[in-house]
Amino acid sequence: MKKSVLITLFCIITLSSCGKEWVAKIEGKSPSKIYIDEFNSLYYAQHRMSYGEEKTNEEIDKLAENLNYIQRNPLLDKKKFLDQLIQIELVVNKAKNDNFIENDEELQSYIDTYTQGAVVNFYAQKKFKDKLVVSDEEIAKEYETNMEMFKNADMDKVENYIKQQLLQKKFVSLGNELIEELKTGSTIEKNADVIKKIKNDETTEDKDWVVKIDGKELKAKDYITLYYSQLKTLYNTDKEHIDTLRKTPEAVEKNPLLSHDGFIEQYIRQDLMYKKAVDDKVFETNPDLKSLITLQEKNLIMSYYLKDKLGKETEVTEDEITGFYQQNADKFANVPADQAENYIRQQISQQKLQRAMSNFITALKEESKIEKKPELFTKTEEQK
Repeated sequence: MKKSVLITLFCIITLSSCGKEWVAKIEGKSPSKIYIDEFNSLYYAQHRMSYGEEKTNEEIDKLAENLNYIQRNPLLDKKKFLDQLIQIELVVNKAKNDNFIENDEELQSYIDTYTQGAVVNFYAQKKFKDKLVVSDEEIAKEYETNMEMFKNADMDKVENYIKQQLLQKKFVSLGNELIEELKTGSTIEKNADVIKKIKNDETTEDKDWVVKIDGKELKAKDYITLYYSQLKTLYNTDKEHIDTLRKTPEAVEKNPLLSHDGFIEQYIRQDLMYKKAVDDKVFETNPDLKSLITLQEKNLIMSYYLKDKLGKETEVTEDEITGFYQQNADKFANVPADQAENYIRQQISQQKLQRAMSNFITALKEESKIEKKPELFTKTEEQK
């Protein structure tokens, strides 16, 4: 698998910080520094995503002075944002020391694909921005059509809900139109014989490919790695459980990506959109994007590493499932037994993972010496 584009971007940002002042320094088994320029790039890019790309750094700083905004979004507090970066840095460095990143093909595949998806979504939001508008007339029409559903509901919340639903429909529609246009201008081949082998859990050969897009092959081996890396992470489960789900019609109906046909179609759509975004110079015209991707990569590595490292601590027993079901029997009155079991298993596993992650990160902090310079947050550009 190719190296993650994110790692390259991370190196660019990190190297550009050399010689600058650090705002946090970690000493111990995994020494590292977070530079003030790097911090600012990540902080402001992250919050522009939340509050609007047109927001200047100064305007975001003004929001951070408002207690109401801080209460709704604690990470507007630069000290808390820095603490989060330190936490991520500790785990990512541990993963590097364990050679986890270099040796895990599934992780590289997961990062590459997730990153492409993030870039595609960012690009599409920018490209369709002027067309993503909902009129009062459209909201009123949707309300009248579904008036019974909104009976006794708060009108302000109903209006916002309808608006978001209509915006999402328009976004999907515009995306589908662009993808169909890109498909028309591309040569796409699917290898039906190899896809059939994969569906039947038959062994594939090194030369086998699943799909070609403008001559670029997705090898069967890489496809299988990609498929399981995405779905194992999504469902927080193992390969065997994914195979069970993809052979369950109800599960596939809920998530078409469990089927190989659905997953391959999504791969094609994302690949075409990503190439279009790159051709349209999405990175060059959106400086925040590199920072957002860098932060996302680190978050992905942390999450994936901790799930792998702490997997045994998140195993769920039949007794735990039965106990949870009995305590919440009324909630599962009309839910099929297998669906209820899957839901309960995921809930308990996630709870165990959160506790285990908290303990693991606390241990990393205790074995490291961490210095911070929050006073740099108040310095002007001239002082820096």
